[in-house]
Amino acid sequence: MTPAVIILNWNNFDDTDECLSSLYKADLCGGFIVLVDNGSQDGLYEKLREKWSYWKAIHWIKNKENLGFAGGNNVGIRYALSKGAEYVMLLNNDTVVAPNFLEGLIKFLSKHTNVGIVAPKIFYYSKPNIFQTVGDKIDLWTGRFGPIGEGEQDIGQYNKPMERDYVTGAAIMISRNCLKKIGLLDEAFFSYVEEVDWCLRAKKAGFRVMYVPYSKVWHKVSRSICNLNDGNSFQLYYTFRNKIIFMRKHARFFHWFGFLPLHLYRALKTITRPGTFKIIIKGIIEGFTVPINQGTKL
Repeated sequence: MTPAVIILNWNNFDDTDECLSSLYKADLCGGFIVLVDNGSQDGLYEKLREKWSYWKAIHWIKNKENLGFAGGNNVGIRYALSKGAEYVMLLNNDTVVAPNFLEGLIKFLSKHTNVGIVAPKIFYYSKPNIFQTVGDKIDLWTGRFGPIGEGEQDIGQYNKPMERDYVTGAAIMISRNCLKKIGLLDEAFFSYVEEVDWCLRAKKAGFRVMYVPYSKVWHKVSRSICNLNDGNSFQLYYTFRNKIIFMRKHARFFHWFGFLPLHLYRALKTITRPGTFKIIIKGIIEGFTVPINQGTKL
């Protein structure tokens, strides 16, 4: 039941360092960490590797360029599977974990073989007892994806495992068996929505996607995007682009009657902001023209 934790780093020493510090205090349940650097500059990867060189549980991979969330994590997933991992957890580098965060997820997956993907309680880092999400929901009529429990205080109201439409990629665990059947993250997305697609592909393959409360993670939220000079442009482009790709893959024809007018309305509202017109139009055009596939193969 060997687990692997995959951390994707891009130009962010401080958050990744803090994440590793929390993992160092945690029980890895006999597993290992795969740290994938997504083409960081200015020697940040080398600085990180030098600091943590004594911890042999970390396996180091450096990509020559930024492959995005999907592509970067896929490199780590392939490596983890080649080293015998039975469970793979994608963990954002701007998170910290509870000492026993792996155990509950692994036990749940090993006991429920019809479950392919699980996720923990995820709290805001700045508000340690306030939920960011306890799983997420999808509305194909509107194209809206959203967290359940966001902003609520943890008073035990989500202390039972629950099936979800999808779970966020900030902390998501998938079984080897599920990966063999559905493949890797779809690299066409690059960043944003890829985990939503992954979860729906798992459901279509007969697996359940579950929120599991026996694990806790604290998330700083979108810190890597904040490191971009044009972070807002990046987010706008991929949001408008990737929702269309997602709908092309998963929506029924009648869902488009609700989604498309709303998506275009949101685009028109956003285009009124300075400097957004070309970004959003490019995203929408690419959303309709990017070739569709069912995911990157193992």
